[in-house]
Amino acid sequence: MIPIRFKVTKKEGASFHIQVNEMPYQYDQWHYHPEYQISLILKGSGIISIGDSMEEFGPNSMYVIAPNVPHVFKNKSSYFEQPATANTHMISLFFLPTAFGGQFLQLPEMVKVNEFLHAAAKGVRINPSLTATLKPLIFELMEAKGAKQLINLLEVLNQIALSPQKEFLSSIPYHLKVNETDSTLNKIFNYISTNFDQQISLEEVSKIAHLNKYAFCRYFKKITHKSFIAYLNEFRISMACKFLIKETYSISQIGFLVGYNNISNFYRQFKKIMKMTPSKYIELYGKAL
Repeated sequence: MIPIRFKVTKKEGASFHIQVNEMPYQYDQWHYHPEYQISLILKGSGIISIGDSMEEFGPNSMYVIAPNVPHVFKNKSSYFEQPATANTHMISLFFLPTAFGGQFLQLPEMVKVNEFLHAAAKGVRINPSLTATLKPLIFELMEAKGAKQLINLLEVLNQIALSPQKEFLSSIPYHLKVNETDSTLNKIFNYISTNFDQQISLEEVSKIAHLNKYAFCRYFKKITHKSFIAYLNEFRISMACKFLIKETYSISQIGFLVGYNNISNFYRQFKKIMKMTPSKYIELYGKAL
C-alpha cells in the first residue's frame, strides 16, 4: 500500500503551522509530509500507524512524527457511521527542519533538541505525565503571537528532548526515502518492503548484505535489537492491518497477500503481535468485510 504525499497548509508569515481538527473522524489515508508533526489527541480513539509500528491511541495521547515518515491516525469503525457527529479533536503542530534557520539547531544549547529531532524518525510516543505538562504549553502557544509562539514551540521541544517520559516506537529509523548512512541496512529494508508478500529466506537476504546467514543474523539483531524473522513478521502484520481496514479481501486472502502460505501461522502471528485476532481488529478499527 503506497502512502500519499500530504500537503500541509502553510500560513503566510509564519515558520510553523498549527492545525486544529474537530470532525467525525481524522484523515484516514496512510500519508507522509516533509514537516515534523507534534499531535495531541484531545478526543477520539483508534489505531496509530507510524512507519512499521502500530498501537492504540486515545484521549490525551501525544506523538511526534518526523519528516517523510508514513503514518495514519485511524479511528474505530463507529466513527464512520451516520449520522456524523464531531467525535474527534486533535491539535497538531507542523514545522519544517529548516524552520529555525540553517545553523540554529547547531548551537551548543540546542544539542539535545537536535539529537531528539533526528531520533524522532523512529516515531515517538509522549508518556502521560509529560503530556499533562505539555498540554497547557500547547494551549498557550495557540493563543500567543509573534516571537512568543516560536519560544513556546522551542520550550515544547526542549521539554520533550530532556525528559525520559517518552518512548520510541521502532528500534530503527523509518523514512519513506530511507536515508540512514548504513547502505547495507537500506538495501535490506528496501528488499523487505518490496518483497514482503513473497517467501523471503535468510539465505536470500544474507546475500544482499554480503554476509553468511549466521553473520547476517548477528548484524541484524545488533542494529535493530530484534531477529530478522521477528522484524519480518511485524512488517507483514502491519501491512495486513492496513489491508484489513482499507481493502475488500477476506482475512485468508490478506494472509496470503502479506506473505503467509499457512493461514494458521498468519492468525498466530497476528494475535501475538496485535494482541487480538484479525476479526476483532476489523470489528474495532476497520470496515466490515
